[in-house]
Amino acid sequence: MVDQIKAETGLLAAIVDVNDLKAVNIVASTPGIPKGLLEQALVSNPAGNDDQQTPVVLIRPTETAVNPKSAQR
Repeated sequence: MVDQIKAETGLLAAIVDVNDLKAVNIVASTPGIPKGLLEQALVSNPAGNDDQQTPVVLIRPTETAVNPKSAQR
C-alpha cells in the first residue's frame, strides 16, 4: 500500500498504528522516512485516537526536525 501511495503521488508514505497510550507502531513505510521522525511526530497522538479507526494524518518535516542544529543559530 505505501508503495502504491508513493507511485501515485510521489510522496513518501507510512502506515502507523497510533493510540492514546503513547504507542506508535510503524506497520509499513517507504524507504527514506526516518523512523524517529514518525515516532516523534506521532507519539503525542495528534489525531486524538483511542479505539476507533485511524484517520489520515499528513506529516511534513520542518527544517528544525530534519536538521536540529539549524534551530541553534
